[in-house]
Amino acid sequence: MAPDQRRVRLRVIVTYYDNEDYNDALLEGDDPSFFLRVLWDQADTGFGGGGPLGEVVSARKICDEDWVDSNTWLFIERYEALASRNVPFTKEDRTNLPTIYSTDGDWFTDEERLVSTDYDVWVTDPRWLAHLSPGQRWTTTAYPTEADRLRAVDAPYLPDPRPPAAEFTVFAVDYDGGDSDETRTASGLAMSPDGRWLAVASGAGELVVYEVPGRKWVERLRQHSGVRAPSVDWLPDRPVVVLQSSGPGAPSWAYDVEARAVVAADADRWLARSADGRYRLITMADGRFAIRDGDGVQRPLAVDRVAAATFTLDGSRVYVATDDTVLTVDPSTCTIAEAVYAGYRRLRSIAVDRSGSYLAACDSNWLTLLRLADGETLMRLRFGWGPVAVDWSSDGRWLMATEISNRGGKTRCFQVGRPATLPDLEAAHQARHGRRR
Repeated sequence: MAPDQRRVRLRVIVTYYDNEDYNDALLEGDDPSFFLRVLWDQADTGFGGGGPLGEVVSARKICDEDWVDSNTWLFIERYEALASRNVPFTKEDRTNLPTIYSTDGDWFTDEERLVSTDYDVWVTDPRWLAHLSPGQRWTTTAYPTEADRLRAVDAPYLPDPRPPAAEFTVFAVDYDGGDSDETRTASGLAMSPDGRWLAVASGAGELVVYEVPGRKWVERLRQHSGVRAPSVDWLPDRPVVVLQSSGPGAPSWAYDVEARAVVAADADRWLARSADGRYRLITMADGRFAIRDGDGVQRPLAVDRVAAATFTLDGSRVYVATDDTVLTVDPSTCTIAEAVYAGYRRLRSIAVDRSGSYLAACDSNWLTLLRLADGETLMRLRFGWGPVAVDWSSDGRWLMATEISNRGGKTRCFQVGRPATLPDLEAAHQARHGRRR
């Protein structure tokens, strides 16, 4: 133990073996929530003893997976695997193990023959180690979760998504009416540049617009456009929402929300557009991709496929998703600078926040948020059958995502800005729920 360094070394030993082989350290990936639970097991004050960690984190909180996923980073700074024993460990090795589930009155037998890994664990405050002593042993369980991995500097720019600030079914399912998949599934969404309106479109071309006064979401418009599987965008200088199908000759449709009237749609088509309208990522007549600037100059983009794209607020960068990879592109030269993210499955939608520091990416099952400076994944949220579209509001207050569902496509709205310290977290909790722990 090294409390002055906020560090403890733990040996984790497998005592119950399922059907998995062990080819590496016990904890794969980067999920520190296991160590919060491990430390809390001995810090619990419910039966006498315990420690400061048990005083701050109640049994109700530690049993709430959403709470643990949202707040582990406030307690566990990082961990590092040092050495593993009896790895790799196969089914044959497991068959040859002696009986290990009976105890000798003190601990499990044949410990030296079991799979184990040593870890150094750093906490955010030495108080979270106050209840530990060298040689202490206890049993626990392990299961994978998706704990957030942000730092205090990230907190003001990211949402706490558990639960969302608002969630609603935009396109309700009418089974008796024989609704098709595209009727009930969102195709795209976008927040207006002034942050006042949220537009969501279905695969069948139905447009729904919500007004965003404060934290309430009020439906103001529901209109059929006649455009199938549209993308959704807003004009930079007017409250006009534009729906476009993909392809150079595909139809487009525009609606002025304040005038409540269909207006002439831009003859141009774009896959993504900078906030000031200077740059547009387009599909050329021959199927290749290019970025066109305000002077009409087109520069070819050397990619085979564009699944999604998003410009930073100042238009200095455009992020382009090609199946499972996100590339950084300089729109003034069409130069590809670097790959900033590799998804697990085909990407559907990406969006960069107003600061240009964080990217939200949707693949077939997950909404992932990452820090662009180092490419670190900070949050992962599972979305039923999968998210299809995501957007940040230009004022930085909201992150919105819509998903596929056989019960109607849901749209979730997450309010940006979360507690950056434990006192902030406790104050926010008390404001919502009183002093109950």
